[in-house]
Amino acid sequence: MNNKIDYLCIGVAKAGTTSIINYLNLNPDIFCKEGETHFFDDKNDNNITKYEKSFVSNKKIKGEKSPSYCYLRYAIDKIYKYNPNMKLIILLREPISRAYSQYNMEVNRRNGYKKKNLIWMNFLKKKI
Repeated sequence: MNNKIDYLCIGVAKAGTTSIINYLNLNPDIFCKEGETHFFDDKNDNNITKYEKSFVSNKKIKGEKSPSYCYLRYAIDKIYKYNPNMKLIILLREPISRAYSQYNMEVNRRNGYKKKNLIWMNFLKKKI
C-alpha cells in the first residue's frame, strides 16, 4: 500500500492557503491534515513513517499545507526526494495587498502593534 502524501499546498502568507485547503476538504476523496506540519522545513532527517501515519484517513488523496516550503530550496529538494510525483499547489498574491493583509492580521493579533502606533509605512519598511 502506498502511504506517500499526494500533494502539498505551498505559497506566500496571506495568499489563501487556508481557504484552498477548506475547499479541497469538501471533496470526499481528498484529505488535508489540520494546521501546518513544516515536516520538510527541518534540515534534519525526519521520521517519514511517523509523518505518513499522522495522515489518518481512508480518503484516496492526502496532503497538507505549509506555505514556508516555497521559500526553502532544501525543502523542495526533500519533497522531490520523498515523492517525485508530488503535486504542488502554489498560491501567490500581489505583493502590496498581501503585505497589507499581513499588516492587518498583525494589528488585530497583537496589541503591541496598536500600543506602538505602528503605521502601515513603518510596517512595510520593517518587512522589506
